[in-house]
Amino acid sequence: MKNGAGCCLIIPAEGMEQAMSRRIAGLTLLERLCRTARKAGITGGVFVISSHPESLEAAASGAIVISTERELADIQCPICVVLKAGFLPDVQFLRELCASIEQGKQYTVFNHPVIFVCSAPHFSYISTFFLRENSFDQALQDTARGNDSEEIHMTDGHIFDVCDEADIPGVERQMFKSLIKDTEGFMSRHVERRISLALSRHLVNTAITPNQMTIISVLIGIAGAALIYHGGVWQVAGALLFLTHSILDGCDGEIARIKFMESRFGGILDFWGDNIVHSAIFWAIGQEWYNRTGGAVPIVLAWLAVISTLGSAGLVYYRTMLNKTDEGPMYTSVSASKEKSGVIRAADFLSRRDFIYLVVILAAFGHLDWFLIMTGIGAPLFLITLIWLYIKEKRSMSA
Repeated sequence: MKNGAGCCLIIPAEGMEQAMSRRIAGLTLLERLCRTARKAGITGGVFVISSHPESLEAAASGAIVISTERELADIQCPICVVLKAGFLPDVQFLRELCASIEQGKQYTVFNHPVIFVCSAPHFSYISTFFLRENSFDQALQDTARGNDSEEIHMTDGHIFDVCDEADIPGVERQMFKSLIKDTEGFMSRHVERRISLALSRHLVNTAITPNQMTIISVLIGIAGAALIYHGGVWQVAGALLFLTHSILDGCDGEIARIKFMESRFGGILDFWGDNIVHSAIFWAIGQEWYNRTGGAVPIVLAWLAVISTLGSAGLVYYRTMLNKTDEGPMYTSVSASKEKSGVIRAADFLSRRDFIYLVVILAAFGHLDWFLIMTGIGAPLFLITLIWLYIKEKRSMSA
C-alpha cells in the first residue's frame, strides 16, 4: 500500500487500561496513539479492546472502545494493524509499515514482536483472544503460523516501550531530541535549543497553545526593542530580551510538533512574528543612535535594514510558503528549489538567527551602531541575492 488508507489500528488493552491513561509529553498514551495514527495516514480509526471501557478516556482521544465479541466482529477494516498495549510507534514507523503491506496478507515485524498486521478474515478468527488478559502473544503466534504470513524488516522510525511508568522520562527525552533540525544554526542548535526543549517539556503539560507561545515570544522581542530604543544600560537588557524571544520562539514549534498541533496559520504567525521582531530591533537601534548623535545615517541604515528584511521575508513567503501543502515546518529554506546550490546554502546560513549573539555582545560594549552598519549594508545585499535567485530559477523552469 502507498499509505494507511484502508488500515485501522487495534490495541488489545484488556488488563492494561491504566497504561493507556499514562501521560507522555502532555498527552495520554491513547491520545498520542490516535494522533500518531492519523498523521501516519491510517484512516480506518483506532480501536481499543477492553471489557472495562469506563477506565479509558476514549472520547477525548477519538478512539473507539470495543468491549464485546459482537463489536469485535463488526470491525470491517480490510487491514488491521494490531499493537500490543503499552507500546508507542512513531509516525515514521507506521508510515513505513503501511507502505510495505498488501491487502490479504499477514505480517510480523522483525525485531518488534509487539506489532503485527492481519487481513480482516484472519482478524475475525483471532479476535476472540483479545478479551482475555495477556492475549497478544497468542494472537501474534497464530498470525506468524499463517500460510500467508511474511516478516517485514523495518528501517525507519521507532517503537517506544512505555509499559513501565519509569520508562516515560527517557522516552520523552528521545522524542524531544528528535525535534532538533539539521538546518539550525550552531548556537541555536547547541545553546538555544537545549534551553527551549527543557522549557517545552514543562509547557506541554499545561494548557498553553503553540500560537499563544508565539505571541508571548513576539511581545518579549518587541519589549526588547523598546528597551534598546531607550539606550544606555537598557540596551543590554533589551538585547537579552531579544535573545529570550529567540529561545522562546523555539518552544512554539516544539509544543506543536510533540502534541500534533501544527497548523498552517501557526507556521505563518511564527514566520512573520520573527521578522516583525527583527525589524523592530533594527529600527530601535537606528532611532537610539539618531537620538544620541543626530544626522541622517542612522535613520537611512535603519530603514534599509527594515525594508530589506520585510522584503526578503515577503519574497521567501511568496516563493516557499504561500502555496505549500506538504507537512512539516512552513519555513525551511529561502528557496523552493530542491537542488541547493552553494549560493542557496549560503543564503540559508545567513537567514539563521545566530546574529542575535552578536547583538548581545555589541550591546554589552555599547556599540550596537556597528551592528546596524553591518545590517544596513548586508540586508539589502541579501534581498538582492534572493531576487537574483528567484529570476534565475524562474528562467530555468521556463527553459
